[in-house]
Amino acid sequence: GMTPARARARARATTALLPLLFLLGTAIAFSLAAESLPRRIRGGRPSGGVRRGVAARAVGGKAPWEMVSSPVYSVSTRDAERGGNMNIATYVSAASLAKTPGAKKCYSVALFKDTKTHFNAKRDGEVVLQLLSRRHASLVSLLGKQSGNDIDKIVTLKSQGVQIEWLRGMPFLKSFLS
Repeated sequence: GMTPARARARARATTALLPLLFLLGTAIAFSLAAESLPRRIRGGRPSGGVRRGVAARAVGGKAPWEMVSSPVYSVSTRDAERGGNMNIATYVSAASLAKTPGAKKCYSVALFKDTKTHFNAKRDGEVVLQLLSRRHASLVSLLGKQSGNDIDKIVTLKSQGVQIEWLRGMPFLKSFLS
């Protein structure tokens, strides 16, 4: 027979596996239902196109990161050469909670390596994280698709009429949300 400890371990493993099997079964069921819909309704690609997985096809052929509307931030850093630099960040998560009124909340921010922002943040250990709104959508091309190594983003922002302020040597948008 099976020892009591082994029986408990098997029960825990089965309990953890059942939700996964249910999710997989649900995704397959949605996929089969979606496949029966005309392509113009389900939003999929014609046969021979790129396939992105069972669950993605079930909700219109989009990958998960294309379906989620997540907050968009800008990370600002000190820049010894140009005064400051900003970029776009969408992979931002709260890493701690402020438990007392004066305490600061800590965030985790994903930055691409070998960028001006990564270099500056690593050097100083400090950034300004600013939450953007829809009115900042026109800034995404400059802040997110151009390198601070090639262009002075702060000068470019000012030339576009964007109001910039400074905090401890780091620029920030006067119109940020939070």
